[in-house]
Amino acid sequence: MAEEKLLQKDSLVKSLADLVISGRQILENAIEERRNGSLQDFSSKKISLLLGFTDMGAHFLSSLSVKKRTEAEELWKKYFHDVDVQDHVEDLLQLETDWNEFVEGVDSELNLNGNLHGEVQLGGYMPGVLKLKDARSDESVSLGSYLGKGTKLLLVLLRHFA
Repeated sequence: MAEEKLLQKDSLVKSLADLVISGRQILENAIEERRNGSLQDFSSKKISLLLGFTDMGAHFLSSLSVKKRTEAEELWKKYFHDVDVQDHVEDLLQLETDWNEFVEGVDSELNLNGNLHGEVQLGGYMPGVLKLKDARSDESVSLGSYLGKGTKLLLVLLRHFA
């Protein structure tokens, strides 16, 4: 039993470390790309760099054999008395803070801050007439213009995995 707990804690620490290292690398690459190019180039050609964090988050959850972040949090709460777990969780939370600051900075440069807050509520419905900005073309489009075309739509509204 004690050996199983040790293996689970070690797996948690390794998964947290891998997520933070990979996430930090993606963030640093995105910051460098943003710094060296125009906002238009970044938003139209390089924004997809940020999607790598979503893949890493899914891998992180899978490596812990959980499906939701809240389940991962329950796992790390179970081992939070361990200094390694505490350090890695703090590193992850700092990465998320840095990630949000970067994305909010890009939002601010694109004048996107606050545009959706009055129209979209957490857990609510999004009207088809909702105006969005297409990050690839820089055009203002309605959500409805993407629906019903027989293609799959990936709409990213989250800053990090939930």
